[in-house]
Amino acid sequence: MLVASYDSHIGWIDVRGTGLWSQEDLDHYVASLPSMLASMRRSIGYARVLADLSDANVQTQSMIDQISGFTADLFNTEDRIAIIVPSTLMKMQMRRGVKTAQTEIFVSAIAAKSWLMT
Repeated sequence: MLVASYDSHIGWIDVRGTGLWSQEDLDHYVASLPSMLASMRRSIGYARVLADLSDANVQTQSMIDQISGFTADLFNTEDRIAIIVPSTLMKMQMRRGVKTAQTEIFVSAIAAKSWLMT
């Protein structure tokens, strides 16, 4: 499962990923992002995303290739993305897949939230 939601009260787009993602999961996630990103950019000028993937599996190479493609298209250089991962292997995989100017990858949710809000 891979889902995103935006609540202006928490201050970021909240992404949750669990298990191994299907093509349907990814398609739904990608389709949901543009309106949330636009809303947040209108509000504060850039987007903040907290992606909690601490319950996700290492993904297939095909999935990582697709993630790499859409992140380059959807995110601006001002946007900040904090990703929480469960392992070093997934950290390496996300680093290869998420290619934006301001992305950091963490194993600690506290550190991720702190970085995102600075």
